[in-house]
Amino acid sequence: MLRTLISGCSVEYQGEPVTRTITAGTFELRGEAQDEATISMKYTTTGGGSVCSIQYTAQLTLDSGVELFETLAEFAAGDFLESVERDEQGNTWLTSYGPSGAGVFKILDDSVPNGITADMDGNLYVADNGAGRVFLLEAGGDTPVIWAEGGLLAPLIGDIPGPNGIKVYNGSVYVSNMSQLSIVRIPILDDGSAGKPEKIADGIVVDDFAFDAQGRIWATTHPFNSIVLIRPDDGTIRLMYDYKDGIWGPCDVIFGADPNDAGTLYVVGDGNIYGSAWSPWFQQSPDVLPPKVLRIDAGVEGAPVPGDATVSIQSP
Repeated sequence: MLRTLISGCSVEYQGEPVTRTITAGTFELRGEAQDEATISMKYTTTGGGSVCSIQYTAQLTLDSGVELFETLAEFAAGDFLESVERDEQGNTWLTSYGPSGAGVFKILDDSVPNGITADMDGNLYVADNGAGRVFLLEAGGDTPVIWAEGGLLAPLIGDIPGPNGIKVYNGSVYVSNMSQLSIVRIPILDDGSAGKPEKIADGIVVDDFAFDAQGRIWATTHPFNSIVLIRPDDGTIRLMYDYKDGIWGPCDVIFGADPNDAGTLYVVGDGNIYGSAWSPWFQQSPDVLPPKVLRIDAGVEGAPVPGDATVSIQSP
């Protein structure tokens, strides 16, 4: 289930019981096969002398993901597999830190670089989740510049990261902003500058993601234990896999680069490092599990990588 807080509050308590009372709710089937649903619910939370009301909506899939993941590699418990890519020679590349080793990539002193992607011209785009920016390093250059910042890219909620995953697809740069529970599309104008950002998915925590050939987004929900399918044309979200399928703290997902595995989805995660530290009533497991590299036949090919930055939009 994917939770969207519409109005929130907090209840502080010191060992006192917390009660939740549902006051209203709706459940509506949707989708061609009527195997998806939207649920809306209101409830009150009482504890520690405080009472607050919360409303949320959620989208869920009644049945999906019939295939089983195959484990390609397994790491030590405590390792954090942050990102993964595949090259045309069939090699799998990933970044990790933890007991098995660590690596650091730094752009500017006040930045927290996270996702990185390239377009077909060799330009690199980097998501800065600390300051809420996207950097551009042009092909052949050695100094990155701020390409887009602020607004829909800004980190708004405490320690929750801002811009995280980033991809180039069909003339735009797509960025997940975990702090704003959204995915943002930024058109690449004809002069290479950034157009006006727009939100194309809302109410979902997305770490990183990949496009399929149909233009849909396959996204990881780290630290939540699920992979979702997002349709940018209408913003609907379909839950595809979760912890019951062996998905623990998924951080990145990509399609194979070779024609023979273009329909294969690869997933890496942290093995529930973050999820295990949550409150017992919210966590799905208290254990830190060995992180894995998983793959599965997605039933659809991935979009070409690097992405196509060619557009028909004119700069103002």
